Amino acid sequence: MTPVAPELETPSCPACGTRAARRVGCVGGYVRGPTFDVFECTSCRSQFVTPREVPSGLYDAIYANASVIDGGYDRYVRYAEGIRGQDRPLDWLASQEDMYWGVRRALDAAGIRTGERIVEAGSGLGYLTYALHAAGYAAHGVDLSHVAVEAATARLGDLYSQGDAADPLQLRDARGVIAMELIEHLHDPESFLTGLRRALPSNASVIVSTPNRDAYPDAVTWNTDLPPVHLQWFSEAGMAALARRCGFAAEFVDFSEWNTAGVHHRWIAGNAYRQPRFDESLRPIRREAAVAPRWTAARIAAAIGRRVARLCGPRQAHDENRLTGRRSVALVVRLVPLA
Repeated sequence: MTPVAPELETPSCPACGTRAARRVGCVGGYVRGPTFDVFECTSCRSQFVTPREVPSGLYDAIYANASVIDGGYDRYVRYAEGIRGQDRPLDWLASQEDMYWGVRRALDAAGIRTGERIVEAGSGLGYLTYALHAAGYAAHGVDLSHVAVEAATARLGDLYSQGDAADPLQLRDARGVIAMELIEHLHDPESFLTGLRRALPSNASVIVSTPNRDAYPDAVTWNTDLPPVHLQWFSEAGMAALARRCGFAAEFVDFSEWNTAGVHHRWIAGNAYRQPRFDESLRPIRREAAVAPRWTAARIAAAIGRRVARLCGPRQAHDENRLTGRRSVALVVRLVPLA
């Protein structure tokens, strides 16, 4: 009789900790070659991937090549280059994207005053730390990547250091920690937040921003950055459960005002976002420029027809894709230490 291989143990959800996950798909990686299984937790609806190993040097390679990486890091370069020309850098950032608008709201809710110390965990290219400093906070950025820290220091000043943001020495006298688009990258988000809870004073807040799984329908699989850059895609229930497990209460930012101020749509990953950014040696993969189509009379007529249909036809598809209410594509939450 042929022996039956034992079933692989269902991985635990990094958000709520249960083993109630089901495999929903498979995606390629940020680095060419490996593929990753995508699981969705049936308890909290968060998604996560396996395997979860991150190649050594990946983030240094990302920051060294950020300006040529489509799908996120190139726009971070634009923010870093544009921030010094702004009269009110924090307000300018808040006008650029929902997550920065949400962080400013969370700062107000936390009651952190100018002059008080804020640590940005995973400060990257440094523009948010710079904006907080310009607004009067005693802001300091910490990142594990020496390439990111050196680039931020050269561009924006001596506001940054390399290291682990959860190190108690980094958090001395901090009134707040901001982790922008960081927690989805971490192999063990529970250990990170638990470390912050232990090290921070009882009156401190942690402000977290991460892509929001709940901004998308059930059928959508992994509409976030390719693994192992992103390792989990949190739902609101998952983030609330993770907060409780780490000794925090979660207070979510309401994006109703942001959504009613303009037409903001769900972001859908295009083909370029589904392609690897690096080869096996961590060299950036250059994309060939698309060849412009040859405009024949038939092609012009078809394009005009599509344009007329968009202008005159029903707006149902547009309205269904519009974000309304309290949610946005970014999930911003203030974590308050439990007694």
